[in-house]
Amino acid sequence: MKDLLNDTLNLDASPSYRLYRTARVIRSDLNRLLQSLEIAVTPEQWVLLFRLNEKDGQSQSEVSGRFFDDPPNITRILDALVKHRFVVRVPDGNDRRKFLIYLTHDGRKFIEKTQPLVIEKRKRVFRGFSASDIDQFIGYLNQVESNVLDDKQMAPASGDVSS
Repeated sequence: MKDLLNDTLNLDASPSYRLYRTARVIRSDLNRLLQSLEIAVTPEQWVLLFRLNEKDGQSQSEVSGRFFDDPPNITRILDALVKHRFVVRVPDGNDRRKFLIYLTHDGRKFIEKTQPLVIEKRKRVFRGFSASDIDQFIGYLNQVESNVLDDKQMAPASGDVSS
């Protein structure tokens, strides 16, 4: 059996590269779906709207933490969503330095309209997988994420996606 973790000659066989490439293909596919709508949003904007739909009134730092994203990027995403009138920033009554982010009526309607489309897309992506397969797959992804986050504290950042 081939050692795919140590094979430096075949990038396409590298598990990390396959994960990276698959994530990009899925993101691109979702992006095509979202761009086909009357009001186009990016996948990142849609996920943020979805997260606010789950729990409205989060601070920008809470949103950033759930996204594993840097605050300036979250600010840009929120600025675009404010421009679309999907979210509003409301000053936090307990801390004048913070704003709480809320979905507007338009933002909530947008999620209601697009969520079934995204669910259909997800079903097509995982066509042929049993519920057990998906549970196992999510377990593997969680383990990879945990390994990366553990290593992130010990190793310098690297742009290498072929590990």
